[in-house]
Parts: sequence; structure tokens; C-alpha cells
Amino acid sequence: MDVLFLYLDIRIKKIKRNKKTMQKKESSSSSQATVVVIGENCKDKFIYGRCDRICPEAPVPVFKPTGDVTINDGMAGNVASNVRSLGFPCHHIKNPCSITKTRYIDYKTNQMITRVDESDYADKIVLEGINTPLIASADLVIVSDYNKGFLDEQSLEQIFALNPNCFLDTKKRLKTSWAYKARFIKINEPEFDITKDTMGKGLLKKTIVTKGENGCDYRNINYPAPGKLQTIDVSGAGDTFIAALAVKWLETKDIKKAIPFANECAHKVIQQRGVTTINLF
Repeated sequence: MDVLFLYLDIRIKKIKRNKKTMQKKESSSSSQATVVVIGENCKDKFIYGRCDRICPEAPVPVFKPTGDVTINDGMAGNVASNVRSLGFPCHHIKNPCSITKTRYIDYKTNQMITRVDESDYADKIVLEGINTPLIASADLVIVSDYNKGFLDEQSLEQIFALNPNCFLDTKKRLKTSWAYKARFIKINEPEFDITKDTMGKGLLKKTIVTKGENGCDYRNINYPAPGKLQTIDVSGAGDTFIAALAVKWLETKDIKKAIPFANECAHKVIQQRGVTTINLF
């Protein structure tokens, strides 16, 4: 009996050592990978308050700020924040931050009253110099194009030619002429309905269409959302999805494993107020 317990104790210690070694390898592989995010940056500002009555001068609610304010990096800045939160160092090629999106939110209902966008334009990217070798040598490139002027079609085509591992999320109408070298494309359902007629078969085969509570579609297969969850705020959920999708693909080289992981991450952040990043650690 003592021999049996000694054997079991040795086996348990060996399993624990192997588990620690695997965790160390996984951590090392993520820390050594080079991830580049390209796209417009902004500041997402949320001002919370109360709306208890309607204005007597016009049929609009009267908003009373309560002093609760959050400010986060938004758009591609939120993609980069999510990549870092998932354990990957990240370099963000971005515009000088002048864009600000300010949302006024009723705290009780989390209903947005209005949104004010300031300086809603970014100067065009400069690909020459340090940016070109940085993009070319990266293990993964995530292009988050909010169509504010930072990335035009020619710039996108150049980026995709520099690196074969480019994931694209864009507000532009997709065309084969400039997007065909992107490895995978993420787009939400309303945007897909607008642009699907300009996409060739090659683009359609590499496109993941997100559908909110209905999960997402890839190559005519639906990947369901992870159960019914309380949706508090969808702001930034698409940024979390593309970040999680891309880094999980980098780890596994299997998009069919990356999609459920991205679904899970996106559905975690929509349960929080404002723009938040995923934290699995």
C-alpha cells in the first residue's frame, strides 16, 4: 500500500511539473510573437448621468451628469488593448490621437442619450521608414480600418503585400482588387449586407460575418454565441472579437478553433459598461 501511495505521489508531481512547463511554453510563445495593429486611434469617453424628465423647450431628455466618467483608447486602440490583455505584446501604428467620441449615458438604464464625435478624421498613414520592415517582419498584422482617412485602398493593398498573416476589419466596401491578399476578413452583418455584392468568391471564402447574439458565420457554417447572456453595452465588442480571433489563430493556426474563442471573448465584454478589454488571466 505504501509503495502504491509513493507511486501515485510521484505521478502527481510529474503531472504538475509537465503542466507548469506547458504553461511556461505557452506564455513564452505569446511573449515572443510580434503583433502589429494598424488603424485609427480615438478616445472613447463615457459620461454617465440621470434622465428624469423631458425638456419643456423640445421633446428631448434632460441629462444631469453624476460625475462618473470613463475614458479609454477606442477603435484600433481598443483592438491593441485587447491584444495586450490576451498576453501578446503589441505595436500600434496609428494616427496622432485627435478623434474623440463622447457618449452621454443614462446610468440607470445604460441607454445612450447622444454621441458627440470631435475631429472625426485622421491623416493618411506613412508606410515608408520604420513601418514597412515592422509590418513585414511581424508574426501577425491586424488592420482595424474605421475609414477615417488613415488607410486608403492603396495603403491596404500595400500592407497585405508586405505580410501574409493580415486580418482585416474595415468599414469600407470590400473589393477583390485590393483585399484579396488579406488572410481573413471580419465584418458585421449589416456591413456585410451592404458590401457582399462587391465581394468575389475568393473574399467570401475568407470572411467571418459577426451576427451579435446569433454568433457568426464562416463558409456557410454558423458558430453560435456561448449561450444567452445579459447585454449591457456592445461598444467595442467587434474590436475584442477581431483581436481574440487573430491571436488565437496565431496560437493554433486553425480558424475553426479561433472563432469560438473570439465569440466567447466578445460576449464577455458586452456584459460590462463602456469600452472594456477582455481579461482571461
